[in-house]
Formats: sequence, structure tokens, C-alpha cells
Amino acid sequence: MGGRLDGRAGGPSTSTSAESVRKGLSRPPVSAPGAGLTYSNTNYLVLGMLIEKVTRKPVHQAVTDRVIEPLGLSRTVFPAPGDRACPPWRPTATTAYGSEASTSGRRPSPTPRPSTAAPARSSRP
Repeated sequence: MGGRLDGRAGGPSTSTSAESVRKGLSRPPVSAPGAGLTYSNTNYLVLGMLIEKVTRKPVHQAVTDRVIEPLGLSRTVFPAPGDRACPPWRPTATTAYGSEASTSGRRPSPTPRPSTAAPARSSRP
């Protein structure tokens, strides 16, 4: 994660993860602990740096080798810094409902999942 955060060669940002973490930690908290919620990527950057330190591999490779491939997540990628290539399945994405999301940006209606329960028994003889 020592590379560019924006992943673009010649882009506007040349910060490394460590520089971004230092910058984020140099600012005062947005709210008191437990008083509010503000999203920040800083903890993800720290986690990526820790993964790289422990595994001695770039975070994208460590996650791919230790999580994605062993679980058989064939439609999941953790791209390398600067990798902007779209996987071949990019036009659609599996949603939490298990259906396909269209590229139109509209969320599909939920697809019912088959029941794993035993079929109901009839009370008739």
C-alpha cells in the first residue's frame, strides 16, 4: 500500500498510505467517541499496512492468496495499485439479494431464495 492512493499514473494525488494515515491522524476528531459517526478510510489504510508488514507481500496479493482464492471467490478481485482494468463480469454485480444488478444503476427487485425447510405436510389423508 505504499503506492498512490488514487491508482492513476500522473493523477493529482501522490500520497502513500503512510502519508495519508499521518495526515488523517494529525487532525482532531470530528466528534467525541460514541457521539457521532463519520466515515474514514484511515483504518483500512492502517490494516493494509499491517497486512503488508506481517505477510511481506503487497496487500492486494496477500488478500488474493489468503482469502479470495481459498474461498473460491471467482468473481471477486482486490486490484493492485493502478490496476483500472474491469473484470469480464463488470457490467453486472451480485447484490445482497443474490440477483444481478444492471448497469442502469437501478436496484433490481429481490429474488426470493429457495427455502431449505422441509415441505409442509398436508393435513388431508
